Amino acid sequence: MALFDSLKESLNESWDHVESYLNSSKKYYKLKALAYSSMLMSFFVRLILISGLLCIAAFFGAVAGVFALGEWMGSYILGSLVVGLFFLLLAVIILFFRGYISNMILRKISKIFFEIEDHEE
Repeated sequence: MALFDSLKESLNESWDHVESYLNSSKKYYKLKALAYSSMLMSFFVRLILISGLLCIAAFFGAVAGVFALGEWMGSYILGSLVVGLFFLLLAVIILFFRGYISNMILRKISKIFFEIEDHEE
């Protein structure tokens, strides 16, 4: 009987250690997920803020360009047409290079992801 009691106690202790390990691992992965998500969130917030400011600057630049070209050409309609064609050309260029742009963003996100893993090791 003493052997079975000793074995039972040993198994209970082992199970307690396994539970402790699993709880620690769960907490570790929660912290790791929090670190990844906070880094990615920070990246996207910066991206949105910078993009928003660039859009505002582009809007005011376009309005100024319309007025400047309109004065120079003698017609605000022609100035609007030239600025509109410029933005259309810009959109076509971005559409043409969309794969490169996507790869660049993916590389940036991967760099953030693996940068966190390197700090953990």
